[in-house]
Formats: sequence, structure tokens, C-alpha cells
Amino acid sequence: NFAGLGDPEKYMKIAEQYVFDFLVIRYKGKPLTAATMLDWHQEARRFLESELEKPYAGKTVIVTHFPPSYQLCHKIHRGNELSPYFNSVCDELIMKYKPAAWFFGHTHAAVETNLYGTDFYCNQGGYPGETTDITGFNPNKLIKL
Repeated sequence: NFAGLGDPEKYMKIAEQYVFDFLVIRYKGKPLTAATMLDWHQEARRFLESELEKPYAGKTVIVTHFPPSYQLCHKIHRGNELSPYFNSVCDELIMKYKPAAWFFGHTHAAVETNLYGTDFYCNQGGYPGETTDITGFNPNKLIKL
């Protein structure tokens, strides 16, 4: 949602200039825009919140593409002007609903931490050529809830 460093409009413009997705992806016959991405984020967030409002006796597990908190941004990317594109800010949603676990990707670095009482996991191989010493990927990772 482009809000990780504040000033979402500024970081939307930066993302459109430098993120490859905006150069190659087309939506409805036109280049993809940050405004469209933000609309998709808000729509997905409304859906997620409506599902979380429904009573459920079991453990709630969420899977998203992007990390749901800027606090989950890998330290080597924190503060980078493109990081607000790659990390959403949904902290209040996490605090309100307290899901048991949240799995996400897109960071190219393994993450396993707890934030606001929710366990967060990311275990991905990264780009071809990125090695496990860079990504922290564990091909044998097993998570029990």
C-alpha cells in the first residue's frame, strides 16, 4: 500500500519509475499503475477483513504475496525508496485479529518472527542464482500449527 515510509503518493511515483512490473505488465490494455495496485490492495484488504470477522473456532492462517508489515522488511532493504512497494502496512489489522500465523513471500529472504502475537513465516529460494546463504531458504522447513 506504499505506506511503509510515509507519503504513499511519493513512493507510488517512485515505484512506477523503477519497478519492472510497471514497465511490462498491462491491465485492461494499458500499463499497470501504482494507483491500480493500491486499488487491488484495498480490495483484498476489505475481503480479508470481512473473512476475519466471521466466527471461526480453529487457528487462523493467512497467506499473502507481500509482507503485511513494514517491520518485516529485510534489513538490507529497509529505508530503500522501493521498499514501500514490496511491504504493505497492515499492522492494525494484525493487532485487531491476531491470526495464528501469516505466510508471505516476495522478500527473497527467509523470515521467521513474531509480531503482535502472530507468527510470520517466509521461506523462499529467491531468484535463480541466489544462494541459500543470501536468501536463508530452507528446503526442509516444516511448520506445525
